[in-house]
Amino acid sequence: MNIVPPAAKPFLRPLFATNDEAWPASDLPLDKAVLDALKETKSAYTVLQAWAARALPLGPEARAELDRLRTREAVLDRELAAASSCLTEAGVEHLLLRGHALGTRYPAGQVRQYNDVDLLIREGDALPSALTALRSLDYYTARPMVCRRDGAGLWAGVALNRRVEGLGHPMYLDLTTLGPGLDRASAVPLPADAWAGLRELPVGGAHVPVLDTTWQAVVFAVELVERGGEFIFRDLLDLLALDRGRADWDAVVAALAGAPAAVVALAELHRIAQEAGIPVPTAPVPRPPSHGLGTAVSTRSRRAAVAALDHVIARLRGKNKARARRLVELFPVRPWFALGLPVFVLPPAADRQVSGGAVLRGVGLPDHRALVYPLVPPGYSRAAFAPPAEEHI
Repeated sequence: MNIVPPAAKPFLRPLFATNDEAWPASDLPLDKAVLDALKETKSAYTVLQAWAARALPLGPEARAELDRLRTREAVLDRELAAASSCLTEAGVEHLLLRGHALGTRYPAGQVRQYNDVDLLIREGDALPSALTALRSLDYYTARPMVCRRDGAGLWAGVALNRRVEGLGHPMYLDLTTLGPGLDRASAVPLPADAWAGLRELPVGGAHVPVLDTTWQAVVFAVELVERGGEFIFRDLLDLLALDRGRADWDAVVAALAGAPAAVVALAELHRIAQEAGIPVPTAPVPRPPSHGLGTAVSTRSRRAAVAALDHVIARLRGKNKARARRLVELFPVRPWFALGLPVFVLPPAADRQVSGGAVLRGVGLPDHRALVYPLVPPGYSRAAFAPPAEEHI
């Protein structure tokens, strides 16, 4: 698998080389064609910043892109500092999950490109307090929240947005509780040891909690599962930064005993890095899979149940959308949730009757609405989301 575009290779190699010989001659301009290739790798900001630092030539498009990315970073850092300070003042334990947290492992002078802010809330019970606190900064729920009862508590994934200037789109702030999710049926809750080793990252006058290098590598491996094997060059830079930061790969594999897919993805990325000439160690060896303990049903069973429901609804939607929506509205949420299966929690709509119930009380959001599938009723998004989420009809 080649994830280094040929046109971008001379510009990417210096980012992982150990000497100055890898830097190209000054007569090799970084023009629009190269810039387009770099954008595919999600490493354009890293390269452009390094080029500017060495006074190497940048074409007008590249210079404009560097200015844009610097503005984006300033906005994202400002939003991160504000959100973290807000949660701290509300007494909500949290940490920065990805993005800037990974960038701190890059060599001095290098930057990492990222597009949103991901925060992890330590306890699921703190989700309502976190949402209330962030509403004071004008964050709103952008789409239905995924909630599931886990052996460690309430796991939730929430997408928040806020209108800001300088990004070209809303500010994306994602909240997760307990630990990073592999999918909506499983997650990797972070243990007390991970929280005990937090350090503070100064950002815009705030002190944002971040993980140590080894636990950051655990989170990174979980994120790789989302790629589905479609890695990007920035993943290689992240891997190298974590390795240079002395991540304990054996400890990473041990922490991922219940998430073998993450270990497999990590091993594959190690292999790709070595083929590309990036100096990383031998890939970690996957351990025998664990299908999850401490929940009402195993991870394998949860995934099978979710896949079966998705299949039924997809087929029904293809034939009769109204009947599919009716099935979702009538499907019993409480037993589904009690089995550790995911439900989707929608924010309240002023013109809709509040459903209440044990599930929503368990989530801590009794004024919301819970469904087993994110099939938003007609008109609901216009009344509940601001601005409206895309209708799922």
